[in-house]
Amino acid sequence: MECSSHPLFINIKQYIFQNIPLEKFMNKQESVLYPSPYVSVLNKSSDFIVLAVNGKIKKLTCNTALLDDILSHIGPSAIFRDVVQAFAGTYPSSALEHFLNTLIRAEVLVCKNGQSFTHTLRNEGIDPASFHDILQKNPPLFIGDGVLAEALLSLVKNTVPDFFSARLHKTDLPGETDGDYTQWVKFFEHQLKTGGHTGAVFCPDTAPLQHLAALNQACLNLRIPFLLAYFNGKHLMLGPTVVPWKSPCYACLIQHRLNFMHKNNALSLSFSDALKMTEAWPLPAGPSQTGAVAWAAGLILAELYRVLQENICPQYLRRQVRIPLDGNCACTEISFAALTVCPACSGLNQKLTLGRPEALPALTGISLKKSEVRHTDGGMRTISGAEARKIIDRAFDRLGLAVTVKQLNAGPLDKILPTFRTQIEEFYRADFPFAIAHKNQWGKGLSPEQAFLSGSFELIERICADYYGDVEMVRASYREVRDMAVNVEAKIGTVYCDYGLDRFDANMPIDWVWGYSLSTQRPLLVPASMVYLTKNLFLGNFHPTTSGGLAAGTSMEDAILQGLYETIEHDSWMIYQANAVTPSRVRPESIPDSSLQEIIKKIQHAGYQVIINYLRNDLDIPVFRTWLVNEKDYVNFACCGYGANLDPLIALSRSLTEAKLSSPSQQQQENLCFRSPYTADLILNKSSVFSLYQFMQTDVFPESLYIDFHDIKNHSTGSIDEDLQKTVQFIQNNIEQTNIIFVNLTQEVFNIPVIKTIAIGMQGCFKPVQCAQDRLFSMPRKIGISEKKLRYMEIFNGSYPH
Repeated sequence: MECSSHPLFINIKQYIFQNIPLEKFMNKQESVLYPSPYVSVLNKSSDFIVLAVNGKIKKLTCNTALLDDILSHIGPSAIFRDVVQAFAGTYPSSALEHFLNTLIRAEVLVCKNGQSFTHTLRNEGIDPASFHDILQKNPPLFIGDGVLAEALLSLVKNTVPDFFSARLHKTDLPGETDGDYTQWVKFFEHQLKTGGHTGAVFCPDTAPLQHLAALNQACLNLRIPFLLAYFNGKHLMLGPTVVPWKSPCYACLIQHRLNFMHKNNALSLSFSDALKMTEAWPLPAGPSQTGAVAWAAGLILAELYRVLQENICPQYLRRQVRIPLDGNCACTEISFAALTVCPACSGLNQKLTLGRPEALPALTGISLKKSEVRHTDGGMRTISGAEARKIIDRAFDRLGLAVTVKQLNAGPLDKILPTFRTQIEEFYRADFPFAIAHKNQWGKGLSPEQAFLSGSFELIERICADYYGDVEMVRASYREVRDMAVNVEAKIGTVYCDYGLDRFDANMPIDWVWGYSLSTQRPLLVPASMVYLTKNLFLGNFHPTTSGGLAAGTSMEDAILQGLYETIEHDSWMIYQANAVTPSRVRPESIPDSSLQEIIKKIQHAGYQVIINYLRNDLDIPVFRTWLVNEKDYVNFACCGYGANLDPLIALSRSLTEAKLSSPSQQQQENLCFRSPYTADLILNKSSVFSLYQFMQTDVFPESLYIDFHDIKNHSTGSIDEDLQKTVQFIQNNIEQTNIIFVNLTQEVFNIPVIKTIAIGMQGCFKPVQCAQDRLFSMPRKIGISEKKLRYMEIFNGSYPH
């Protein structure tokens, strides 16, 4: 049912289909609704209303009589479920829920579900009794003196006098010269254990870095979260919040500062040297800082509340905010990631082995079983769409309200090919094995169901591709482990520009993780930097990290095959693009699939050219690059997508849906900058005619050799396991000394197979191409599509769309 056909239709058009409710992951049934007190009506008729809400003007197209009835029924407040039930006799429940959810998104209604908490204790209006209950359950240790510490206490002394019942003053600490770093760690451990504390706040008046680092180590050892806040001589420093083994620790930040000094100033300071520095200083006397101190105190208490609640993501994980004393609201922040050379947490890793492993791990390969293919939408799958949906539901249920899945409907092609946006906000829960950073992914497909599953599996894939430290890691030089590791030099290729990269040296320490070779059927060590899609730092960063070869699937075989296809796709993409080769073009009318032909005709009717380029390669595996070109719109001029598969029809459908995925779909965002237009931004738009000159000359406008679809051979066996074996064989037959490895990134909490595929000798998709395989230059001549072997300086290496 299209919502626009129903009298409850409001604001935006959406499609609702039986198996995929759009609000599935925005469950508000038990939430409390109340009308926003910050709404004023500017204009109103029977079918629309214009409102001013929180400084924004909004027009809602809806049944305004029903809107009045609902607001009247809600009164001061009401439960979401009760409102739906009250009107269920007149309107369908699904339409009512959609109506209420739209009012919430429009900020006309406020929804309180217990998951949001921001800024300050006083502004949020937390019930002091509730905070008191949390404190009794999870008593924090408060360490500190001085202006900031007293400001904290003054905020709560009247409502919760025993807020910090356990407090260490400066006089309770050992003398400045008493004990070394290890003894300070033991001192803090003793204080935390004897008091039964489940958290700590350190607001020192004056402190050397040794004290802060020692508390960091003690809390890591005891797995107790803590928060730092102090004055560094210029700013009030708020954060970081450290959740042991789930977020970068404070020593990571110290080590980053030391590394920066070494790299940019050639100043080598050890961690022990740094501990001698004074990090916290007394605040200067005077009234000028009163507002900033009170503000910081409120922020600290709000963060402490998040930490003690254990189901709200702390705001200062991975970052430290600098608050100026002059009352200026323009705070700056320091963000940082974990690094494996951290002397305290080793980059969150508790399974780090130094030196050559004594033996290979008991990693098992994959048992290739012949499984029935249940459907082939966008690829062969061993289970049905409904079964895949159940797997996703179970995984997302673990994350609760943190995940949203939304179909996009604002683009010119959204009614022809569906697009879904999947998103997870920063997620933390004490009983969840790791903390998840904000991620935003997209789903494509020929049907809404397939697009939903595509976006959902993509989100799980990206979550699992991050590094959480829960993996066996080996730190050794390539010379030490050469016989049990991938050929690193072959994987890197030739480095032409080492900006931001480490130059390979067989004697340098490298962080390795275990993978499994499909070529040799044995475990192999792979540099961690080539595996994880993360901001965390590893030793041995030899080439840019990309998502190439990363895949999630309904089975391990399915995931590996999809990852391998993406590796092949990227290889052909980079070779054709770098060499500025004009590919062959497929006649759309020769496509044997009538449903694909119908979709192409609809896209053409919408004003787009559909250009299907066939990227013939030496592997004889079909790869397509499809362009959708709108010559009437220079701003959104063209978009493209890729697809690879032994079955050319599947490869084509993937390239077509991916091309549509990169076309405009989102509604215009709120405008926060009112000024004369700044048209220079157009040159940065990779879909505009102003950025696509190179591709208009090679892919869009030139007279190409046209081929019929039946000229492209279908090598698929119709079996996932047999296609996987066949694809591996094609690569091994055509690329000398190749080695195809996969690393298992599956997280037990989701139980969805996720892998990273690595193929030695194949060209990676880099922005820009800083290191290249020989085939980047040799393959065009090898297959007869170019007469000249280009030099590195002659290849196209500029910005490109994707």
